[in-house]
Amino acid sequence: MRSNMPWSFSLLLLLLQLVFPAQADVLRMFDGASILNGFGARRVIPKRFGQCPGQEELPIFMPDMRIGSFNRTHSSAAGEVVLREDFPNGWSVEITVKQCDNLQEPASCRTFLGPISHNDICAWLAANEATYAKHYAVVSPKPLCPFRKGVYNVTEHVITDELSNYLPGVGSTFWEIKTTGRAKNRQVLCTVAQFNIRPRKRS
Repeated sequence: MRSNMPWSFSLLLLLLQLVFPAQADVLRMFDGASILNGFGARRVIPKRFGQCPGQEELPIFMPDMRIGSFNRTHSSAAGEVVLREDFPNGWSVEITVKQCDNLQEPASCRTFLGPISHNDICAWLAANEATYAKHYAVVSPKPLCPFRKGVYNVTEHVITDELSNYLPGVGSTFWEIKTTGRAKNRQVLCTVAQFNIRPRKRS
């Protein structure tokens, strides 16, 4: 499936939403995605944002982000993305969202959305710079083409509950978002975001 990119999830982000923050926005890339109602207040609890296992040698490398408690009700994340070479024309992105019974058992995961692909990250990032300035602000240097070899730092930012508006489920549910990228007919990127969505406790 190919998105026509009306910012309709995404960490792109979803690369950049997944590689860079704002992962909740990634789902807006999906044609027909809509906000879900009727599930009540739910909390997004990040479990892991990092490189796909066994893919540590790819040109774009994201070590596991540091996940902590921002306050009693929200988590935070910080880290870095390492580009081992220049990408003057960016890369294409493909995103798959899976729902899992157990994040430790890949066989328990089922495809929920995707794969969704987009071939021109440079144009997309440039077109959405003003709209998503708050997300771009947590990444230094700014994530815009041409991408240069180096380290892109992601400062600590709050993981909001917005993502829960786009993923269904009653009770506690587990999700995995995988983002892959290609440039010049070779794979250059593979990241995974895992999280738990659960009902918020009534105060």
